[in-house]
Parts: sequence; structure tokens; C-alpha cells
Amino acid sequence: YDSTQDMDAYHDICHILAVKINENPNWMLNEGLATYWKGWQGKSVDELTKEHLKQERLTPLEKVLGSGQITPEDGGFWGYPEVGSFVKYLIETYGMDKFKQFYAKHSGDDFTANSGAIQEIYGKTVDEIEAEWLKHLSK
Repeated sequence: YDSTQDMDAYHDICHILAVKINENPNWMLNEGLATYWKGWQGKSVDELTKEHLKQERLTPLEKVLGSGQITPEDGGFWGYPEVGSFVKYLIETYGMDKFKQFYAKHSGDDFTANSGAIQEIYGKTVDEIEAEWLKHLSK
């Protein structure tokens, strides 16, 4: 932190601790966990994601779990509250224990491995989990 760089200690400490669970996390899930933990620029991740959903600019979960990054064409920094909202949904709907299992098991940018981990731990496909999350956001 200095006059040109405003770092969020809570966000970055979350990254440091999460490495204990998985040394090769999917980049966006890693950011999602840290963003869920602290929020995004003082705002609710769900409210920000709802705005993006209304604008039809939400990045498909398949891309998030596959490429590992949301590009500027996908909304760039919007990706942080989106994945923060998704992580929040998983933790608050299915519990922290299941999320820790998923976080430990997912693998970098390998969509096949990541979708398999969702199926194994949550008993649902990526499409089913995504539909549930989007329905939750629509309330």
C-alpha cells in the first residue's frame, strides 16, 4: 500500500490462506473467494452481479471455470463481484465444508476437472448450479 496503490489486506490475506487448501486454484475461484470474503469496493457482490445480469453481461460459468480469467471483453473487473457472488451462493447454500472440498479439488483452468468436482461434491452439473445461482439472483 502506498499513495498510488490501494491494496485490500483482507482480500490478499484470503489468497495467502487459501493456498493451504489448493496450491493451483482456478484464478477466478481464487478471486471469488477473496471477493466474497471482503466484498467489492464496499458494495454487495450480489447487487453488483444483479446489475450485470440485467445488462446481459454476465460471464457464463463455463468460461469462468475453464479459462480461469474473465477478459476485458467479458467485463474485466466485473468478474470479481460475479465470482464473489457465485462463491457466496455456494457457501451460503451448501455450506463451507462442501465449498472447501470443492476448492481443494478443483484444478486450475481445467473445465473438465472443475465441472467433475462440482458434480462429485454438489451432485449437480455446472449448468444446474448456474441455473440455481441465477434464479437466486433474480429474487
